[in-house]
Amino acid sequence: MRRWLLHLVPGVVLLLIQTTFSSVLTIGPFRLEPLLVLIIMAGFTLPLLWGSMLAFWMGYAVDVFSGGFLGLYTGLYLVAFYISYFTHGWFNTRSVVYRFGLVFSISLIQKTLLALTATYLFDQPPLTLAAMRFILIQSLVSGTIGPPMIWLLGRLLRYEGTLFMTRTFDPTDES
Repeated sequence: MRRWLLHLVPGVVLLLIQTTFSSVLTIGPFRLEPLLVLIIMAGFTLPLLWGSMLAFWMGYAVDVFSGGFLGLYTGLYLVAFYISYFTHGWFNTRSVVYRFGLVFSISLIQKTLLALTATYLFDQPPLTLAAMRFILIQSLVSGTIGPPMIWLLGRLLRYEGTLFMTRTFDPTDES
């Protein structure tokens, strides 16, 4: 449970950054999603139950704060967590290529599903080749930024873990 709480604190901070400053923290027309990277990272650092709870609550919070269709990001973040969780045993999770490929593919799936949902539910124009190019470039940007963010979040979570460690009294310790 402690590891889940250690993931929840940066999750809330990244949620606030993503929902409030997303218009400022863009690279051209491309919006960064740091919370998606945290959910993907939770797939290979948390157990199934705690990671599912984290993905559910973070997705639900994004749904509530973004003002979009309720349940959309909840389902997308759960799918992202499950893909990350069930594939992390097959590959080396410390590999930059694996991290890039995982963030890229999950971002591509997420953006495509969001575009299809907007097409069918909100009566938007259908997906065109230009829209698919935009989705591909957005996923490439997310995949490129994913590995350094996973490394940075790993360092942060390791540092937070040392803050909550209790030290027992040892009378023979002279330090």
